[in-house]
Amino acid sequence: MIVGDAARVVDPFTGGGIYNAMFTGRLAAEVASDCIAHGDLSGKALAAYDKKWRESDMGRSLARNYKIKEYFIRQTDDKFNRLIHSAATIDLEEFSIPELIREFVVRNPALLADLTAFRAALS
Repeated sequence: MIVGDAARVVDPFTGGGIYNAMFTGRLAAEVASDCIAHGDLSGKALAAYDKKWRESDMGRSLARNYKIKEYFIRQTDDKFNRLIHSAATIDLEEFSIPELIREFVVRNPALLADLTAFRAALS
């Protein structure tokens, strides 16, 4: 089992990874301990680690943020620059990815046409 940056569990949108590394490290230790206790160190038994982190809130958040990142990198430079400039006034103490997306839409009403793509990225 690999964890943290080595497992590429870095947030694809923000680049954050300290929490992810600690979360996956703890989860790997729990799965390893359980496997040792049951005398089963097979790949199938250890695969519970991969399934658990992917199904966790963190794993779902990484999957969502990957979709958001993919959406943004497909935008024209002009559109991307407008979005980034509209984020300049966001209160970073209240920062979250869903809040960032909401601010983009509020400050760029033309993005309502892209709402389907945003919904797909957030689901």
